[in-house]
Formats: sequence, C-alpha cells, structure tokens
Amino acid sequence: MEQFGNIVDDHSIAFVGSQTLQMLDGFILPFSFPNGLPYLPIHPFSNHEWDMLPHIVLTSDVNWDPSFADQDVPLPTPDPMLAALPMPLEVNTTCHLDISPIQDELDPFIIIIN
Repeated sequence: MEQFGNIVDDHSIAFVGSQTLQMLDGFILPFSFPNGLPYLPIHPFSNHEWDMLPHIVLTSDVNWDPSFADQDVPLPTPDPMLAALPMPLEVNTTCHLDISPIQDELDPFIIIIN
C-alpha cells in the first residue's frame, strides 16, 4: 500500500501514532488494535454498499515486487579514538554463585506510598 503512495501509520495511539491509513484520494481509514496488532476493520460488502459507496483502490494492479524496498543499513565507521584505548589483557570468566541456605523468615518491612 505504501509503494502505491498511501501513508500507512500502523503505530498505536498509545505509542504516539495515528493508527490510520491515509489514501491518495483523501480518505482516512482507522486501524483497530485488538491484542496489540493493527487491524483494518472490513466486512464483505452488500449489493447496496457496492452501488452507493465510493470505490477506493488500495494498491496497484501490477504484481508486487517486495525487493523494491530492500535497503542495507550502513555500518558505522569505527571511532579512531576508541581504537586507541587499551584493551584488557585478561578477561575474568569466574562465576561466583551464592549457595548459602535461603532464610526461612524475612525481616518485616513497610512500604510507604505518598
């Protein structure tokens, strides 16, 4: 849909998105978010709806080539200042595990909420 020129904002309003699909011809369709996933509420049209409502084209009739959007993210060049820092000669791989017995009773405590 985006390759066809529509603006798809499938970010929830909870994450400062508009959760809308803005069409080239000015229509704006809202997304719902059941279980955290964007959903465009649709239903099969009736004959009356087909006759009375405008027809909106969402995509092109040309076969979609998903490689159209392929992009590589350039890797950052190493910072020469970081390369000049000394590296540790030895890495400590010793694991210290506390195997002392668990206390049967906890010390009492108070939680204060203002």
